[in-house]
Amino acid sequence: MKLGNRFSSIISTIKNGFRRFPVTIAVSTALVIMLIYLIEQYSDLTQNARDTLSRICMILAMGVPLSACINLIFERKEEIKKAHRISGYIIGAIFLILYYFLFLDEVNWISISKYIGVSIFLYLAFAFIPWIGKREGYESYIIDVLSGFILTMIYSYVLFLGIAIILFTINQLFDVDIPEKFVLYTFIIIGGIFAPSYFLAKIPVVERDSYQKDYPKALKVLLLYIVMPLITVYSAILYAYFLKIIITRNWPQGLVSQFGIVVFNCKRCCDIFHYSYLKG
Repeated sequence: MKLGNRFSSIISTIKNGFRRFPVTIAVSTALVIMLIYLIEQYSDLTQNARDTLSRICMILAMGVPLSACINLIFERKEEIKKAHRISGYIIGAIFLILYYFLFLDEVNWISISKYIGVSIFLYLAFAFIPWIGKREGYESYIIDVLSGFILTMIYSYVLFLGIAIILFTINQLFDVDIPEKFVLYTFIIIGGIFAPSYFLAKIPVVERDSYQKDYPKALKVLLLYIVMPLITVYSAILYAYFLKIIITRNWPQGLVSQFGIVVFNCKRCCDIFHYSYLKG
């Protein structure tokens, strides 16, 4: 396939993602805007405003898999009124608002562990909802989903690397003072808009009671008997560990502690970024 045709195919796929999951893409886009705004205005915001925006970003991040699940639920029915679909999204929005006020009034080890658990559940539900009531072929469906995810990661990585190299080249050859934060913004935009749009467009539409597709035997063995068991065991370990945290009420030290801080405490990420940027 020619380069132009390949590019047109990618654009078409992204458009399909927007058409099929408009609310999910809108939520992920809102998350991108909030993250960029938080980084840009971080030094001018009060501590209370920073905490509030960080928690809003967490809720928007949870809204991405939640809205995708709602969309898949309504996709299972061929004829459904638009009002019912809108009502489903309204219920999802109410859930997020209630979660914000009831479980994210502050960011600590308890709220983070609950947030991680709910988020993992939503992503697992996203993979299982299309197969409720179906009979056979779930393995083939999951292979398609994982293949789309891997392809999305490859495209996203190549796109980010290409743009980063272009910015670096312009900065070096033409002595243009391009702020380093533009690279970070590129990463956020690709990860929050391009990747979800492309991946969601690759989600197979299951219209029958079964889903069959022929794959190379090596790919089947890799995904079904190696990747899937590893993901299942890893998810079980995470749930067991979060349960241990809740029971013992001791926030762990070391790698897990740093992971929780980096991922879920946006203000520390912004502190590190602004310090290095202003110092440079």
